Amino acid sequence: MTDPHQNNRKINPKVIERLEDDWDYDVDSFDADGELRTWNFSFRQSIDFLIRVIRTPLRMHGNAVANIPADETEDGDEYLDPGKPQDTFFQKLIILPGKLIFSPLSILSLFYVSWLHTDELDHDLNTKERSSKLLGRAFILLILILLFPFRLLFAVLSVLAGFFDGRKTEALFILPSFIMVCLFGYVLFYQFTRTDRIQKRYQFYAVEAMKDNDFARAKTFFKRLKLMKDFEPEEQYQWATILNRTGESDRAEQIINSLAPENTTGFPPAHTLKALALARVINSQEGRQQLASLHWHLKNADGNSEELSQAWVSYYLVVEEWELAAEKLEIAAQNNPLLYEALYRLYLSQNRKAEGEFALKKADKAFQEYLKENPINQKARIGWAWVATNLNDHAKAEAILLQGKRINNDAAINRALSDFYILQQVRAQQSGADISQQLQLLNLAQKADPSYARVYSSMMEIFVRGGRDEESQAEIRKKIQEVVASEQSSPMAHFALSNILFQDGDQKAAMFHLEQAYRMDSSLISVMNNLAWMLAHSEHPDLDRALELATVAVSRVPKDARCRDTLGTILMKQGKYKDAIPHLEMALPGVSDKQAVHQKLSATYKSLGMDELSQIHQKASGDPK
Repeated sequence: MTDPHQNNRKINPKVIERLEDDWDYDVDSFDADGELRTWNFSFRQSIDFLIRVIRTPLRMHGNAVANIPADETEDGDEYLDPGKPQDTFFQKLIILPGKLIFSPLSILSLFYVSWLHTDELDHDLNTKERSSKLLGRAFILLILILLFPFRLLFAVLSVLAGFFDGRKTEALFILPSFIMVCLFGYVLFYQFTRTDRIQKRYQFYAVEAMKDNDFARAKTFFKRLKLMKDFEPEEQYQWATILNRTGESDRAEQIINSLAPENTTGFPPAHTLKALALARVINSQEGRQQLASLHWHLKNADGNSEELSQAWVSYYLVVEEWELAAEKLEIAAQNNPLLYEALYRLYLSQNRKAEGEFALKKADKAFQEYLKENPINQKARIGWAWVATNLNDHAKAEAILLQGKRINNDAAINRALSDFYILQQVRAQQSGADISQQLQLLNLAQKADPSYARVYSSMMEIFVRGGRDEESQAEIRKKIQEVVASEQSSPMAHFALSNILFQDGDQKAAMFHLEQAYRMDSSLISVMNNLAWMLAHSEHPDLDRALELATVAVSRVPKDARCRDTLGTILMKQGKYKDAIPHLEMALPGVSDKQAVHQKLSATYKSLGMDELSQIHQKASGDPK
């Protein structure tokens, strides 16, 4: 126990005794010439010390242990003092909550007192011995701190033990102490897990916002999360997705590149993303230069999804690994019957007709089963009709499409039905069927999709091919006129009638219907180009408007040979020969009537005084002059 004569700092000895009594620790209990001076603790001494600490659970006033008679204790038991009155169970319950609250302050006070007494109690020790003793005390205090939770628990258990040895009617008095311990444990748990809970909450809200396509909100939560922790690969991948969807594609690409490097295995979903991006441009010159990179990312990609299988197929097709391409495509087609069409085409390109027919039959069965569960999927229904057509079951294909039209009369199914009838018209033409039968099929195609340009192109082809069959031509003209006059009128119907009237020599009526088609839809390139041509070749040509229309058409489809020919011809008529030459030369490879273009180039070069080039084009045109 402390020596009052050595207490130069005038600390109340009773305070020190009280602290020592609470924690069963005497700051002077070890002899300076003993264990602490030599830093020599035996195993038994250490065990005894730990047991004493645990068995001294925030000791009550008087060091009393309830319900244990004094005559049953051993001599010298430090926990019993028969000469002092024993506290009742109720008194100890009242004291215990305060002990639980103020014990941390008590242990800090004990540490402070022990620190202050180092100089005063150990003045006769040298520096090494004083340091050794101080370290020993610090070690013991550290043990006291670490064992504090166990002392709290043991305090409650000791009171409970006294209760069960006493009166059972006092059960409710233990509740305050028990609630205090639970509250203390909850506060500690809450504080230690608070940051983790906040991070998980931010991440949850961000993922939910991504599911709702609210990427701006998701970005806000991820920014907060990024301030609290370093992102794991999955979180970096989500962050890159958010950045990409919020206009920061460059930052997103940098993150994905770091997650999926070119020389080491990275995060599989990032490899998948890069593989799919490269597969989409594989047919371009840039894509073919990155085949090795595509193969690397495919090899390290995640899973075996349909998109990934198609990327493998694209790669194998480019490197001409036909067998591997077919194998991958067949695996993907098992989950998506729409891919059996591509598998059939692949087998057909290799002249493997037996495998191709087998793929079609599997596709037919797969589509049938799929549409039983998903009858409104029009894409699958159109694919099934295509399969039935290639199996030469045309009646079945028509029935499939008509059923889809009854279920959901949308633009996709109508266009597919129109394509089916046009295909039937082509088959009828190839088999030598008369024009009336072909027109019946085209009439069905026109009813299915009145605005479909391909229908009118087929009608005009029959009109031109009919030659002297005036009856067929009249029938076609009448049919298109009925469409123009009906509620199904469309720009393409006016355009088709304009071409037929032009063939008949009625240029004024042809110009009228061409203007109507342009007013109804000014984005149609064919209408724009034909109108520019007719304005330039009419009885009273309007070359300025013709030039304006032709220039717009070329700007929209710069590789279209007919539009280039029209623009070059108009410039030639305006006397702008130098401007006309590049357009005519670009049109020459793609036009069907090359002789006419050679003649125009010959006249243009002659107007510029380039007789040699003029003669070359004149010779190419077949004109002996």
